[in-house]
Amino acid sequence: MTSTDHRKSDKVPFIRFFQRRNSQFQRKVSIRIGERANYVNSPHVIAMVGLPARGKTYISKKLSRYLNWIGINTKGEYRRQVTTAYKNHDFFRPDNKEAMVIRTQCAIDAMKDVCEWLENGGEVAVFDATNSTADRRKLIHEIVCNQMGFKLFFVESVCDDPQIIEQNIIEVKVNSPDYQNMNKEMALRDFLQRIEHYEERYQPLEEKTEREGGGSQT
Repeated sequence: MTSTDHRKSDKVPFIRFFQRRNSQFQRKVSIRIGERANYVNSPHVIAMVGLPARGKTYISKKLSRYLNWIGINTKGEYRRQVTTAYKNHDFFRPDNKEAMVIRTQCAIDAMKDVCEWLENGGEVAVFDATNSTADRRKLIHEIVCNQMGFKLFFVESVCDDPQIIEQNIIEVKVNSPDYQNMNKEMALRDFLQRIEHYEERYQPLEEKTEREGGGSQT
């Protein structure tokens, strides 16, 4: 990839969604974006942030569908590729250095794919991943903003309701390729342990920290 002449953004805005029962955000996300011409004056990457089973993919789909509907060329649900190295939740342990290398490389490969698509005429790409640490978000900022000169927008989905989280896991996660050889009960237990590993290192978007790293809150 080569640098482009697109105007660089020194600040990275972000939005935080909260998922609650009996809330309009539980199963319906409504996004209003300003005039199209002002929004896509240069390619954008929307990077999701949040723990697993918090509705990031659901929001990604809604964003992509809406942006395409209003005429913005959007590629949604860029995700890290499924790896055959996954056996169980230990793959996501913070002290599993070998797995960490694999996961980081998968994220970099996905970001390169995102940037290549944007270089070839795309306007907005949605990167659907946890991006749950400040270091990972700094890596994304380095690739998207510093190397490519694109604009970056973080969207965090937050949910602390155990019932919603379990419902999300049962409805979506247990049927993923990671669990094709497990029954639903085993898959549920494994995924809950996976979430615990993420919680050990999870760093929510925070206004002061993100601004120090070149971001701002919207």
